[in-house]
Amino acid sequence: MPYKITYLDEEGGVITEYWGTVTDDDIIESGRKKSSALERLKSYRYALTDLSRVDQFDLSTRGIQGNVDVTSEVFKVNRNLIVAFVLPTNVEYGMGRMWQAYADEHGVKSHVCRTREEAEAWIKHNIKP
Repeated sequence: MPYKITYLDEEGGVITEYWGTVTDDDIIESGRKKSSALERLKSYRYALTDLSRVDQFDLSTRGIQGNVDVTSEVFKVNRNLIVAFVLPTNVEYGMGRMWQAYADEHGVKSHVCRTREEAEAWIKHNIKP
């Protein structure tokens, strides 16, 4: 399990940080864990997913689509949730754009960034009070 989910209840955010080797199963499992906190996430304002410490990125379209599928319930109950990704390499960035394409079907506002600083700035600029 090369990831950690941190819930920031007071500010309404959830941060998922990955490291090491990340697989389809890891991405789907982390999505399931966040979706299991549905009541908590109903009022959240943002989600930040940081893959900047990943050494090996073993994801396929199955993992990306699977993550969107298992987290779609969150998007249904919280239309104000915005999502930012930190994906520094070209392959990761491309997979993030694929996630956006799948998530667009649910009306999710998201942004793919190369750095954590860029992602945090985007969240700050786009978050609803």
